[in-house]
Amino acid sequence: MLVDKKKEIKVEKAVLPVAGLAKRWGEITQYIPKELIPIVRRDTANIKPAIQYVVEEVIDSGVKELIFIMDFKKKALVDWINNPPQTIKDKITTKPYPVVFKMVEQDRPRGLGHAIGCARSEIGNEFFMVALPDDIVIYGVPPAKRMVDVCKKYNASVLLSHTVPKTELPFYGVLFSTPVEKNVDEVHEMIEKPSAVLIEDMQKKREHNMTTISGRYILKAPEIFKEIDNTKPGARNEIQITDAIFNLKKKGHKVYSLLDEGFRIDTGAPHRYLQATHFFYSADS
Repeated sequence: MLVDKKKEIKVEKAVLPVAGLAKRWGEITQYIPKELIPIVRRDTANIKPAIQYVVEEVIDSGVKELIFIMDFKKKALVDWINNPPQTIKDKITTKPYPVVFKMVEQDRPRGLGHAIGCARSEIGNEFFMVALPDDIVIYGVPPAKRMVDVCKKYNASVLLSHTVPKTELPFYGVLFSTPVEKNVDEVHEMIEKPSAVLIEDMQKKREHNMTTISGRYILKAPEIFKEIDNTKPGARNEIQITDAIFNLKKKGHKVYSLLDEGFRIDTGAPHRYLQATHFFYSADS
């Protein structure tokens, strides 16, 4: 008699999009990729760039393969990936399995959805992680690791979420969801960078929780890649991964969010980078 064994869910690959132009940083990024601008700390031994915090979190989540979506003109970043800091090398050596870094070129930036789509040749037919190098989450257990646990429990895509002041919602992908257990919601709608008017309208019509996507995703291949191909440019005339995920959800694919109660720092813009530096510098005092 044959026994039908449920296939074990694994999340062993992560995509890190690092090809963006970083126009908000001005001319400095002609010489230093935004991803490598160091976050200043009082404890100088712990000074490192935002991308290193994210790479360390991803490695701690159990991922075995990190796929960087690249602009190869960022030579300093290419060098950093080929020869990462000793702290990362030491972390890798503690794992009972090899951890490898790969690079895939994005010919031109066309939005996060397009960047993730560039990784399809490196991803099989499994769930995979996406981690944005601008988003640092201060954690005990890595939020990426807890997302993997939710993915395995519900056999579904998972988005990390945070609560932010209402005035900041138009700057993020916004989720409308209902609770299924502590800090885990089922997502019903999602909108990338909604207008303030649309946010007010959505609030009036629904009793759902309203949170923002926080730079971590677990998505299912090959379904998400097919949806990216069918997604038209949205906010900022870019192919938005939020739109692709929502289109997939409307076809019956379940999506959950994990509300992270840790402290999240978005370093993508100079003023938020200063907030990150202030946080870490103060934490060392």
